[in-house]
Amino acid sequence: MNYKAPLINIEYAVLYSDMSTMPERTAQNVLNYLNKQVIEKNIKHFYCVVPILLEQPWLNNSVSLVIIYSLVRQNNQLSIDSFIVKELAQSLFIKDLHSSKNLVSFECGEETFKNTITVNFDSNLFVDIKNNIKNDFIFKLNEPFVFEPVSIQKPWGQEIWFTGVEKRGVSCIRPFTNRNGSLPLPWVFSAMPQTLQGTKFAGKNLTLVKILDPLPDEVFGDLYFELHVEKNEVYVVTEISAASGRIKLGANPEKLKMHKETKEYKELFLNSVKKYEAIRRDIDAIYDEYRKEEGIELNLPISAEKIKSWQEKIPKNMLDLEKKLRQEMDSYVGYLNLNIGDVVCVPTYLPHALQHGVKVIEFQTPTYERKIISFGQKVLTQSTWDTVEAISIMNVLPPERSRLLIFEENEHYLEEIVCTFNEFDSMRVTVNKDCEYNFSKSVDYKILFLLKGNFTLINENSEEFSCDVGQCLYLPASKNFSVQSCKDSVFLICYPK
Repeated sequence: MNYKAPLINIEYAVLYSDMSTMPERTAQNVLNYLNKQVIEKNIKHFYCVVPILLEQPWLNNSVSLVIIYSLVRQNNQLSIDSFIVKELAQSLFIKDLHSSKNLVSFECGEETFKNTITVNFDSNLFVDIKNNIKNDFIFKLNEPFVFEPVSIQKPWGQEIWFTGVEKRGVSCIRPFTNRNGSLPLPWVFSAMPQTLQGTKFAGKNLTLVKILDPLPDEVFGDLYFELHVEKNEVYVVTEISAASGRIKLGANPEKLKMHKETKEYKELFLNSVKKYEAIRRDIDAIYDEYRKEEGIELNLPISAEKIKSWQEKIPKNMLDLEKKLRQEMDSYVGYLNLNIGDVVCVPTYLPHALQHGVKVIEFQTPTYERKIISFGQKVLTQSTWDTVEAISIMNVLPPERSRLLIFEENEHYLEEIVCTFNEFDSMRVTVNKDCEYNFSKSVDYKILFLLKGNFTLINENSEEFSCDVGQCLYLPASKNFSVQSCKDSVFLICYPK
């Protein structure tokens, strides 16, 4: 250490780190050093400013950020109670350090990890930073965060991502008490991945939570009939805008009875899909010409109204054949009728397709892979279907309604197991009016989605946070929360594992 003077009788200070690749570790090393070196415990508040260069592979670029940690005295020790994240270019209040007096530099950290820290004891600078960040998004570690979703247009409607991070869109998150905007998920979690996510999941993608919002129109609002090799999915039905709600799921039981050999069923199903694919491509080729005429990109999602207007120009015999072959193809598929509140668990290798007008919340593993068997519109994300491979590996199971196992039931609440996958567990919790529910203690984070009613989240400091239907919440790792239900409330909770 080349900083010799003890930090005596210092109430406020600002600490600046050089560029860090592990900002949370840098801040923690500073914290450890301060707690060991301070002789007279008069320090009330430090700001620790750490610049980072965050790689954003989903955008094929990087962004320069600055993380400002708030270090305050708690139980006779300095600890981090909150942080903010800003773009470095917008942090104009961070002045040229070397032009100021009252500067001291030291190195803190382990032998293999060192950062130069510059300390400024100028109280005016401390107040300047405090005033400049008071309206920023201050993320307090003992409070819940709120996901701000991004909408992704689809041929069949839209997906609303709460935890998605990829080229097509990046979800955001905000402090519970600040509704004036939000920040991209990777920016926020880069500040304190271990503290926020838990050591096991630090730096990993969150469990993917999104809403599937199909159009209410038949065919136009029907999703891809597809299966997954790695990804597990869970749907919770929240709204039905069509005359009835249903999902394609597995195989038609009657067809299975007719063709006792699985091989025979699959061969006939494959032949039926191939016939439909041929007429589908003929019609889509005509639509592509209309796209060119109107200057619309060939793989850009377009509205159902636009396609309907083009459909009027298609020869009737082609449309009649398309409908006939589609119905023949769909006769091999199983259907499950749905009601609001139903839960559908979709394991790997089971083909499925949510149908028009059925809005669901979806929990899934954060992987993007699928094999498309068929689709009633043009597939925009790939040039060919995966029909041959998908049918060869599909599980030939009839549709079956998911039955939730009761985990615990008492006079205050009901816990039901929605799913238990390799990557995460999910539960549905019903809390009765004026009753309390305590989350099981966990070193990992939790994701909540409020389906019905309203409740108040209470943290370890007895601070209260009133939650509304439709909110998706993030509870940081190693923090204890409880729920006080204002009226009968139902929410989903997801635990990574």
